[in-house]
Amino acid sequence: MKIIAEIGLNHCGDESRCTKLVDALLQSDVDGITFQIREADFYDGSHPRKNELSDRFYSEISSSIRSKRKEIGFAITRPEKVDVLTADFWKTLSWDLENIQFINLLKKTGKPIFASTGMSSLDEIVKVANNIDDLEFIHTQLDDTIAGVNLRAINTIADATQRPCGFGLHCNQFEVLYASLSFMPSNIFFYVKDETGMENPDDDWAIPLSQVDGISKNIRKLTAAVGDGVKAKKENILHPRDDNITQNK
Repeated sequence: MKIIAEIGLNHCGDESRCTKLVDALLQSDVDGITFQIREADFYDGSHPRKNELSDRFYSEISSSIRSKRKEIGFAITRPEKVDVLTADFWKTLSWDLENIQFINLLKKTGKPIFASTGMSSLDEIVKVANNIDDLEFIHTQLDDTIAGVNLRAINTIADATQRPCGFGLHCNQFEVLYASLSFMPSNIFFYVKDETGMENPDDDWAIPLSQVDGISKNIRKLTAAVGDGVKAKKENILHPRDDNITQNK
């Protein structure tokens, strides 16, 4: 299982701010970092999240990320950027789940694709699974309440599609990440933000940078505790048997 930290649009188009986010994540226990690339007419400068980073910057930051043996991914809606960006994996946003043409374009790169399912029914997800091979799903709910998280859907999607299903956090109760591990998600995705007090597009469900490393390490510990589910006979290492006492009984 990989832990993916999503900067998304939380750089607000500021290269310096983005570099600081990346540098902090490179010191943490996450496996990968994603950025969100939206359609061209999204970037009009009217809002902090509507400021675009350059292709040059993404090329440079990709090299920095890979030099630390971590992966870079792009949550992308923009076909013309597919051949420009160098990704280790792609993520499709929830409204593109049934955009088969776009997903097939991403498939041509030969890189893994993670498809977010926050706006889709199970029938729609299964239909896509039947039409596209080698697609991994991410269960997420576009609902920031605890009840709306619906962690059981991780297994529902995996069973119905016979594909791996990860979990993407979209609420501000970060403990949900730990609870999700009982449902054995294939990967974990969560948004991150700096702590400058500046506006972030995904503030409501983004994990502050100072907490990312601790949460990531806890996820790894708890993943080990979940185990493989096999119940096997083992020696009692907590209270080893005393054979002399046993023989005297």
